[in-house]
Amino acid sequence: MKFILYFLVTLLTCCVSVKEFKPKPSLTYPMQIPHDLTIHKLNDQIYFVQDTSFYKTNVMVVKLQSGDVFIASSQIDTVKNLAMLKWIKKALMPKKIKALNTHFHADGTGGNEAFHLSGVEIWSSHLTHKLYTNRAKNMQIGLAQMIKDKKHRKHVLQRKNMFATHFFDHTEKPKWNFEGLEIEIIYPGPAHSDDNLVVYLPEHKILFGGCMVRALDFNIGNTQDANLSDYESSIKQLFKLQIEKIIPGHGDVGGVDLLEHTLKLIRNN
Repeated sequence: MKFILYFLVTLLTCCVSVKEFKPKPSLTYPMQIPHDLTIHKLNDQIYFVQDTSFYKTNVMVVKLQSGDVFIASSQIDTVKNLAMLKWIKKALMPKKIKALNTHFHADGTGGNEAFHLSGVEIWSSHLTHKLYTNRAKNMQIGLAQMIKDKKHRKHVLQRKNMFATHFFDHTEKPKWNFEGLEIEIIYPGPAHSDDNLVVYLPEHKILFGGCMVRALDFNIGNTQDANLSDYESSIKQLFKLQIEKIIPGHGDVGGVDLLEHTLKLIRNN
């Protein structure tokens, strides 16, 4: 009888131990999350989140060794940005999140309300802030008119146009250093918009080109606010960087071929 009891206790202990130490399944990418967003992983630190329902809009997410997270750009509305932030908090468990409005259009600023609600530190150039404050409401209405899906259109119209909390001059070329990882904020000149910024990670040779850099299967895009006379010279500035991968504002990741493609589009426009 004692032997049987001992055997049962031992067996139960083993079962509990196996359950306690069973490794959690690793996350696999690309990963789909709610509201038509797909997470792509470039390496252990760098991801981009693509909105498949709106011109394959990309937002770059960088996990820093400090435990903080840096976000370049924004989803176009509060609901989508909250979904992205929910994934960031669950998967990357950041201590702090810092976001950059890369230009004044909705795919650079449209998720600011979600950033505010989530305690994100939002940065913007003074020029982006000026352009956004002057045109936020009209742009919001115009964007909603473009969207066919009723639910998505409603989300765009319901978002609150909120603004950055920290500012810098767009010509300063700020460099942020997070425990050895340098993040360069570069203003190459007017192109897709007068205020477009790009983000360069020299250690990884990765560039977030934003909307001024076009994916291979994309045309020149929205030129309503473009400076077509300076666009070519601004793109040429980016050839000076050592680049292996470029995340465009819309579409698939590429290399320097995206800069060459963008130049061709400008010259043929």
